[in-house]
Order: sequence, then C-alpha cells, then structure tokens
Amino acid sequence: MRSAIRFFRFAAGFLGAAVFGWAIASAAQKDVSDVSKDPVFPTEAIADLNGRTLKFPSEFPGEKTIVLVAFVQQQQTDIDAWVEALKLKEKNAPAWIELPTVADMGPGFRKFLDGAMQSGIKKTDDRARVFTLYTDVAGFCRKMGMPSTKTVYALVVDRKGKVLASVAGRPTAQGITRIQTAIGGE
Repeated sequence: MRSAIRFFRFAAGFLGAAVFGWAIASAAQKDVSDVSKDPVFPTEAIADLNGRTLKFPSEFPGEKTIVLVAFVQQQQTDIDAWVEALKLKEKNAPAWIELPTVADMGPGFRKFLDGAMQSGIKKTDDRARVFTLYTDVAGFCRKMGMPSTKTVYALVVDRKGKVLASVAGRPTAQGITRIQTAIGGE
C-alpha cells in the first residue's frame, strides 16, 4: 500500500512539473496580435529575487532604464548577449534590469519559479536586477508593442513608462546603437 501511495505522489509531482513546463512553453511560443503602436510600460509592483518590491515604472533604477525582457529560460543566452554587448556589468554602466515575463499561475507557481531562479543566481547584486513579472503575457506584450514571445527584447523605458527604444532578438550593431542612443550613451 505504501509503495502505491509513493508512486501516486511521484506521478502527481511529475505530472505537475510537466503541466508547469507545458504552460510556460506554450505561453512563451506565440505571436501576439493588435500590439500598441505607442507602447507604455504598465504600472506593476514587482519583486526582485531578493524579495524587494518596487513599483514600476516609477521606481525604475534610472531616469531611463534598460529593460531586458525574456519569456523562457532558454532565452537567457540572448539576455546575456545583450548584457555583454552593452557592457552592463561595468562600473559606470547605465541602469538596467532583467524582466523574465511569465504567465501568472498562482502563488505556488510563483514560489516554485522564484526559488528555482534564486538557486541559479547566487550573487545578491545579480538577484537585485532580476524582477519576474507574473502577468497576462499576451496583454503585457500588446501594451509594450511586442509582437512575439519567441524572442527577447531590449528596451529603454523612462520612469513614466514611455518606451524610448525597443529592439527584438539578439544584439546587432544597429540594435546596440539604438539602445545606446536612447539611454544617452555612445
């Protein structure tokens, strides 16, 4: 009897993990219609991976902030490429954050995903730049003028929420110049 109970617990846990994985993958792999031509970052209270909650966009770290948006973990290499290309880890780098954006599937899912990300990001300073947005992903993309969740976005957003620049995909020379120009750099 005990082995049957253990099996069912294991099966339920495995099924739950599979459902979470499917939900994330399906939410992240779609195109979005009717996107805004005048994107504005919505007002959201979002916690970083250290547990500090800020109200965005008014509490962005800079008057203009680079916001790197991803929808699935597999897009992290593209986010890292933007960090490297824009030299965001250097001492005098502009203000920036990472914004993993996923479907809100309740407090249990948020705790699970935040815990998984915290275990992978060891440095407190790095965790302080990661703000996971749990939301209606398609609705967020419409407001932000992002037509697909199949790629990452590098944005420059001011504290009023106005999107000053938006570049989809991996960094290119043209995309880097666009972000640097909007942030007021090179």
